[in-house]
Amino acid sequence: KFAYYVRRFMNNLLSYEPFESQSNKINVYRIDGIEDLGCNYNCGGTARRLCCDNTKIAKLASQCPYDQIAIIVNNEQYGGSGGTYAISYRGNPMTGLHEFGHSFGRLRDEYSYGSYNGYDHSAYLGFTGNCDPTPGCPMWEDVPGAGCTLGCQYDEWYRPAPTVWRGGSIMRDSSGDFNPVGEKILSEKLEDYT
Repeated sequence: KFAYYVRRFMNNLLSYEPFESQSNKINVYRIDGIEDLGCNYNCGGTARRLCCDNTKIAKLASQCPYDQIAIIVNNEQYGGSGGTYAISYRGNPMTGLHEFGHSFGRLRDEYSYGSYNGYDHSAYLGFTGNCDPTPGCPMWEDVPGAGCTLGCQYDEWYRPAPTVWRGGSIMRDSSGDFNPVGEKILSEKLEDYT
């Protein structure tokens, strides 16, 4: 059963750009562990946010070489998170892809949590530029096909794709594909691999 969900995640990941065209740079290792990784919902007070015990994950993952870790939680209840690791419930594989976008590409959510109001976003240091706080979106003005639409992480920040982007946006609503900016960021990250 676990092998099925891992295969489904892997096949889904490799069907989206830039992972599809650079699939030769991606290795997937499945660890058939039955250890309790301490995964729980309601992490940080958000009902759908899944968090696991980082120490237990690192110990289990040490069985193979890795640059990025994805965890599939054996639960049908919607949830996930992306940070050090991509964590997703076993339901919709698009959720796993969205969380992998956070963890591997350091992409931000392309929906809003509300007004910025001077919020200290230092927790997001290292996250890349798929949200631009500047009107006109100068961060990606050179990216073909990128737009500039309000509502990315905060109401006042901008995302590179409108609400409807070729069927959706993975970092907005876990549907469609990565928009031009997200795809460019991920592709540049993959260029570091041979």
